[in-house]
Amino acid sequence: MANLSGVDLRGANLAGASMWWTDLTDADLSGARLDGASLWWADLSAADLTGATLKEAELGRAKLRGAVVTKAHLGSADLSGADLTEVDMTGADLTWGYFYQATFTNAVLKGADLDNGNFFQANLTGADMRDVRLTNGTMFGANLTDADFTGADLTDTDQGRTILCRTVLPNGRSDRDCGK
Repeated sequence: MANLSGVDLRGANLAGASMWWTDLTDADLSGARLDGASLWWADLSAADLTGATLKEAELGRAKLRGAVVTKAHLGSADLSGADLTEVDMTGADLTWGYFYQATFTNAVLKGADLDNGNFFQANLTGADMRDVRLTNGTMFGANLTDADFTGADLTDTDQGRTILCRTVLPNGRSDRDCGK
C-alpha cells in the first residue's frame, strides 16, 4: 500500500491514475483532477476533495470516512461498497453514480445532484439528503432510517423495499418499518 497520507495534491492532475490500496488519509486533493482514476480500496478518510473532478473514477470499496467532497464532480463514478460514513458531499455532482451497497451513515449530501444514481441496497442511515435531486434513479432495498429528504426531488426514483423508519420524505415522515 502506497502511503500518501497528509500530502498536498491540490490541483494535481491524476486523471487515469491507478492508485489501488493507496493511503490518502488527510490528503489535500482540493481541485485535483482524478477523472477515470482507479482508487479501489483506497483510504481517503478525512481527505479534502473540495471541487475535485472524479468523473468515471473507480472508488469501489474505498474508505472516505469524514472526507470533504463538497462541490466535487463525480459523474458516473463507481463507489460500490464504499464507506462514506460522515462524508460531506454538499452540492456535489454525483449524476449517474453507482453506489451499490455503499455506506452513507450520517453523511451530508445536501443539495447534491444524484440524477440517475443507483443506491441499490445502500445504507443511508441518518443521511442529510435535504434538497437533493435524485430523479430516474434507484434506492431499491436501501436503508433510509433517520434520513432526511426534506425538499428532495425523487421523481421516478425506484424506492421499492426501502427501509423507512423515522425517515423524513418530501411528502412527510414515514415510520413504516420501525420495530420490524
